[in-house]
Amino acid sequence: MDLDAEYMATQWAVECFCSKNKDLKYDRHEEHESAAECNMMCSGGAEEETEETCGGDHAFDLYKIGGSTENSPSPSPDDMTGLLDLHNEARCVHGADPLGWSDPVTSSAAEHAARLTDQCTSSLFHSTTDQRYGYGENLFMCWGTDTCYNHEYAMEKLYVEEVQFGAVTDYIGHATQILWKSTKKVGCVLAQCTNGGTPYTFLVCQYDPAGNMGGDKEYIEEVGLPNPENSC
Repeated sequence: MDLDAEYMATQWAVECFCSKNKDLKYDRHEEHESAAECNMMCSGGAEEETEETCGGDHAFDLYKIGGSTENSPSPSPDDMTGLLDLHNEARCVHGADPLGWSDPVTSSAAEHAARLTDQCTSSLFHSTTDQRYGYGENLFMCWGTDTCYNHEYAMEKLYVEEVQFGAVTDYIGHATQILWKSTKKVGCVLAQCTNGGTPYTFLVCQYDPAGNMGGDKEYIEEVGLPNPENSC
């Protein structure tokens, strides 16, 4: 095993898949001499000990999008490029087209961000359908320091932790809105406030057209399962 070579690995439930070639054809670990042979870093050589490994114990360690959430700098309120990229990485894995950025949707998100900062507590509340002009909506918040937020951490909560192995009808609503195939545009706003000496950061993302519509049939049509052969 050449530990200096590059490997790609992915995990689905407790099964590990490895690829050692450019076409990213994944092999189940049973096809190797030992399961440990597949316990490789997802990218890079043996010296990159901080990379994700295929061999975790989570149900969904498949395609851990983005980098580490530790020590990531907080973005400026106007820097949403990284968040859009992470949305589109997730959508690519699930076979959905990339989202475009929408200024009108962003303006609507800003209106609700102002409502949240006016209240400035740890109680999140959604805008009404009329207030957000019929757009879909995802919310995220953190508090305690004015640098508590980064895009990777938000996406870990909204996407990574909410996508379960199995049917897409078991996915949680934040993730299904991110992955909804018919959604074409997104707009997100970060807003901060301080209440009683405690800083709060709110993320409001809205989506056009809104997802999470209909029953199981629509969810199965609109939200794809992750494809380990997608190159994202």
